[in-house]
Amino acid sequence: MLSMKINKAMATMVEAMLPRFSDVNIGLMITLDLRDDDYGDIANINKSACTHFHIIFHRPSNYTKVLANYKFNNGLGDKDPQRNKIYFKKYSDHDSCWRSDGFTFLTRHWGNVEKFFGKHPKKLSNFYLFSNFYTPKYIEFETFEAVKEEDDYNTITGYNIKVKRTIPLNEIHNYLPKGS
Repeated sequence: MLSMKINKAMATMVEAMLPRFSDVNIGLMITLDLRDDDYGDIANINKSACTHFHIIFHRPSNYTKVLANYKFNNGLGDKDPQRNKIYFKKYSDHDSCWRSDGFTFLTRHWGNVEKFFGKHPKKLSNFYLFSNFYTPKYIEFETFEAVKEEDDYNTITGYNIKVKRTIPLNEIHNYLPKGS
């Protein structure tokens, strides 16, 4: 059986699809469909979790923003930024560490799974994939508003985002840096 770390796969996709210094008005949206079932426990045979959420990558400079609206066991299609303005928590905005600290929601997910089922996620049936319904896509922002914490530094905690449109592949060259 082939095994792959989803965070490494996403980082590779971002590097290949969305170069640094891309247009400030675009991002790359990847949607995950994470399902967990406890088929080994007769008492919990019907207990399952389905977590479906969007991640947006933004690279208008040398830094990469990793933004997600993660919520555990939310079912399919909980929130769609193509229909409504949605809050995306900022997990990273860094030149290199985005590949690690930007994916901490995956570690949090495993903690949530363990709490929900009462056992380590490796003892469950995990079915994790990129969503079949929301394939990775380039998006153009209608709204990209920073949400700041009321502290001495006005720390940006996330962004309210609404997607204006999905950018067709035959147009993406207009938004990417020359030579990409």
